[in-house]
Amino acid sequence: MRIRILFGVVLVLSVAWSVYWFVGSSAMERGANQWFADQAAAGLVAEHGDLSVAGYPSRFDLTVNDLYLADPLTGYAWTAPFVQILTLSYKPWHLIAALPNDQSFQTPLQKLTLASAKLQASLVVQPSNKLALDRTRIVGDSLTLSSDLGWSIGAKTLRFATDSLTPDALQHEVGLELLQITPDAALSALLPELPTEIERARLDAKLTLTAPPDQQANETRPQVQTIEVKDLALVWGPIQLSGKGTVTADAMGQAEGRVDLRLTNWRKALPLAVATGLMRPEVQQTWENMLAALASESGNPDDLDMPLSFQRGRMMLGPLPLGSAPVLIAQRQ
Repeated sequence: MRIRILFGVVLVLSVAWSVYWFVGSSAMERGANQWFADQAAAGLVAEHGDLSVAGYPSRFDLTVNDLYLADPLTGYAWTAPFVQILTLSYKPWHLIAALPNDQSFQTPLQKLTLASAKLQASLVVQPSNKLALDRTRIVGDSLTLSSDLGWSIGAKTLRFATDSLTPDALQHEVGLELLQITPDAALSALLPELPTEIERARLDAKLTLTAPPDQQANETRPQVQTIEVKDLALVWGPIQLSGKGTVTADAMGQAEGRVDLRLTNWRKALPLAVATGLMRPEVQQTWENMLAALASESGNPDDLDMPLSFQRGRMMLGPLPLGSAPVLIAQRQ
């Protein structure tokens, strides 16, 4: 008798769970299709091939093939052969994404191709009606980013993370670390005194957004209002770069503020400035003399303190003009 009762309970629970999974998977598929429709309604291009949900009984595994997402206003686009979004059926607010080994990005200036041995991401939203972003993680191995303009750059390891700092999800802590970075071969050939690999690059920052990244993001269009750089670090052989500062969007949406940089063994970085076109070869000695005078004020002639400043729509590294300040908040027509 007890066995029959136990069997009946198990059967009822199994049927109930199967119904839950079917309802949940159907809702996930409808939600994915609706998301693509919402992007198109917002003026974006959002195309895809087959879209399906599997993973019974413990997961909802969404697979979308042949993705193409584009913003005609900005000229940016993303193409991928597939994306898989996986979530536990009892924890649907925690998503894990498996990304393809090869994907491409179109920008207004060039087309970029990203190849990787592994690239995975996770996203956790707040389990509430608004589904605001709580945290993200991205990890990648053996990445190579190449351009149709002929350059490429690689990294052995990528780690990226964001964590919401406030209940309204307007502030987020951001961490980025790249290890064993391989610069473009043409650049390395011009810098024989430097190692062929950059040991590491790291950024620790706090972002303040114009709107929370939640399910209303299509209408509110969250953009970066303020960037507080807590720690910026790069190590390339004898060259070490560190920085801290704050940049915010001005009335026109362009960056305004400064990041104070310290460059150790700065003389060894001058050939890099020439190789990247930041400095003309014929003025290298003039700049070296001027920067030596500035470095002597720091107490250590090998350390150069210089601000990366953004003011009135212009960007400058100390006295060196770098062009227009980047746009943080795009002005939509």
